[in-house]
Amino acid sequence: MIWYLTVMLTYAELDESKLTKWQEHSFDDDQACHLFLTTNKVALVDSLLERFRNEDDNTLTSFEFYCQGETIILQEV
Repeated sequence: MIWYLTVMLTYAELDESKLTKWQEHSFDDDQACHLFLTTNKVALVDSLLERFRNEDDNTLTSFEFYCQGETIILQEV
């Protein structure tokens, strides 16, 4: 399993929140993901606001970071 930092974005003009994977980083387990989030939160928030504050003329009203696991299935060749 691989873990990603995921962000739930809520915009005033949209009825549903949007999810986005923060693909610059991936982690071997959820604890590494949470540690990264804890130690880098200010930089992550700065980057998130710069990138998503006004996306497609929608105004960001809220966001939440969380760690999401994904199973990777490798195919034999």
